[in-house]
Amino acid sequence: MAYIQRLRRRWYAVMHVPPDVRNHFGKRKFKQSLKTESKAQAERLVGSIIAVWKDQIRLARGHDEIAAEASVWREMLKKAKNDRETRLIRDQLEARADDIWQAQAPSGTLDPEEAREASPTWPDAWRLWTLATGEVVEIEPLIEPWLSEATSTRKTQDMHRSALRLLVEHHPTAQEVTRKVASEFVRDVLAVGRSVATVNRMMSSYSGFWQWLADRGHLPDDFRSPWERQRLTAKADAPTREAISEDDARAYLELVSRSTNKRPDDLALVRLQAVTGMRADEAAQLTPGDVRVDNQGVAWIKITQAKTKAGVRTIPVVDKTVRADLQARLGNTDWLFPHLTADRYGNRAQALSKRLNRLLDQVNSDPNLAANHSWRHRARTL
Repeated sequence: MAYIQRLRRRWYAVMHVPPDVRNHFGKRKFKQSLKTESKAQAERLVGSIIAVWKDQIRLARGHDEIAAEASVWREMLKKAKNDRETRLIRDQLEARADDIWQAQAPSGTLDPEEAREASPTWPDAWRLWTLATGEVVEIEPLIEPWLSEATSTRKTQDMHRSALRLLVEHHPTAQEVTRKVASEFVRDVLAVGRSVATVNRMMSSYSGFWQWLADRGHLPDDFRSPWERQRLTAKADAPTREAISEDDARAYLELVSRSTNKRPDDLALVRLQAVTGMRADEAAQLTPGDVRVDNQGVAWIKITQAKTKAGVRTIPVVDKTVRADLQARLGNTDWLFPHLTADRYGNRAQALSKRLNRLLDQVNSDPNLAANHSWRHRARTL
């Protein structure tokens, strides 16, 4: 791995500082001990450190010099070996903050306190001090370091990132998010125009991020998450998905069939769902190797990529039309439905679901109907 180096039996995290920000950091290379003699453990630990360094570089390039410098001071304080060294670093930090506000303090007979308050750079000096000492934790610079340590999928990370950036728009620091503030944010921001499930998913992002802040020392050990017990509860009379009626089903199939020339896989997949109850994403992931035809002519489909463990199953298909279409597709190279396109997360059913929902809206605009949910719940031979 390019970011680790062995020195005197121990492994270190190392990264060259790009030329354009070397003057800012005053060094050509970052280096930090990983405190291990195991290469495997070093490879596990180095990711979070590299993420912090990359974020510092990003901040320096983005002209947020205060945040970048505060991060350096904070690392120095964390590495202090004893109380004496900590006090020395804090004294140096205080002197640096004084230099910032004094550089533009008005001249004259003002006493030091009045001069400080009148200095246009006093907010920068105060921000440097509070960020470096941990009195204030800004959320934005820590989003990417958190995500770099997560094992979630790219799509999940994008949803985490989006949720946190929405929070930053209203509350940029962790300290200002009290339980009362969090409750108001859920009520006045998150719950407006979003489903209960979406709100609770976003709060899972906040809960995970706050726990990471505590685990990494950004919050005190005895902290209580402001997101605890803030989840919304679905109403007992919330609408449920309904099956498509016979009349709507015929009209829906007719609309899907009209686009066969442009979308050659849609009708076949919809028919397969109708007789199996299969999810659209399950069908979209099928390969020719997942289909077997027995001696009686029954086609058997093996679902290997399902939403839950219980979804891994084998389904018989006896409908003649659907079975014939499946057999005709067994010669495909990669996918049973090769004309479906994947989105940036590799989901081959996302665009299909949107197309089918638009067609269903033309037949019946009932909000309790959703093409893939309602259609597969019908699950009967047409």
